[in-house]
Amino acid sequence: MNVLMPVFLERLRSDHARFSKVLTVLKEQIGAVQRDQEPWAGWLEHLAALFEYIGEYPDMEHHPMEDRLFDCLVDHGLTPAERGLVERNLAEHAELTAATRRLSEEIQDLLSGTEVHEATLREDVLAYLSMQLAHMRREEEHLFPLAEKMLTSADWQALESKSRHLEDPMFHQRQARYQNLYQFVTAAD
Repeated sequence: MNVLMPVFLERLRSDHARFSKVLTVLKEQIGAVQRDQEPWAGWLEHLAALFEYIGEYPDMEHHPMEDRLFDCLVDHGLTPAERGLVERNLAEHAELTAATRRLSEEIQDLLSGTEVHEATLREDVLAYLSMQLAHMRREEEHLFPLAEKMLTSADWQALESKSRHLEDPMFHQRQARYQNLYQFVTAAD
C-alpha cells in the first residue's frame, strides 16, 4: 500500500468528520427552531457563518480535491454503475456550491432586514444539510473504498502532488470570523 493513499484520503475523511459534526449540530438546531424551542434569530448568525465557511473551504478546497480524485477514478475501467455514481457525485458538487451561494445570500438578506420567508428558508436549509450529509455518506461508503481498490501508487502520487494542502479555516487556522461557529459546534460535544 502506498503511503500517499492514506494521507490523501485521510485528509478527505478528516474534513468529512468535521463537516458532519457542523452540519449535524445545525440540523438539530433547526429542528429545535421548528419545534419553537429555540428562537430563530438567536442562532441565525451561526447559520450565516456556516454558509460562509462552506463557501470558503468545502466548496473551494475540499470538493475540488475530491473532483481530482473522482476524475482520476473514472479512467480506471469502472462498471457503468460505478461510473454513474462518480458522475452523480461530481454533478452534486456543482449543485451544492450553487445552493451554498443561494442560501448564503438569503440568510444575509434576512440578517440585513430584507423580507425573507423564514419557514421556506428553514426548509431549504434542512434539505441542503440533508443533501450534504447524504453526499458525504456516499463518498465514504462507496467512492473512497472504490478509489482505494482501483487507484495505483502512481495515481495517488499524482493526486498528492496536485494538492494545495490548505488548512481548514475554522478548525485548523482558527480564523476569528469562525470563532463563534466553532464554539457553538464544539459546545454541542
